[in-house]
Amino acid sequence: MLTYAVGQKNVYVALDENEKCLGFIYYMTNGVFGSCPYLHIVAVKEEYRSYGIGRQLMKYFEDNASDSPSAKYFLTVDDFNPRAKKLYENLGYKCVGELTDFYKNGINCYLMMKRRG
Repeated sequence: MLTYAVGQKNVYVALDENEKCLGFIYYMTNGVFGSCPYLHIVAVKEEYRSYGIGRQLMKYFEDNASDSPSAKYFLTVDDFNPRAKKLYENLGYKCVGELTDFYKNGINCYLMMKRRG
């Protein structure tokens, strides 16, 4: 999946001053219903969490994934990752659905959305 994303030029990397990778995002500008931006992956190295890097990557996604003044942004978050879900909620994302056994039996995903503006 990441190989495909890099080929599509949809992976963006957070680097420190020495160009060391701190985290990255992969999003699709028309990933939901062929028209809405979808954040597929956001990852920050464990030792760099709680420094605002995830927030900066999310801001990059929201600032660059759509030019529409009425954009809706989507992402999914697994039920075993409450810390990430809390971050998204703090950034204005709302749970709009639950995908039961989505990737694997016993693991549910929350579909989250944020409206621009």
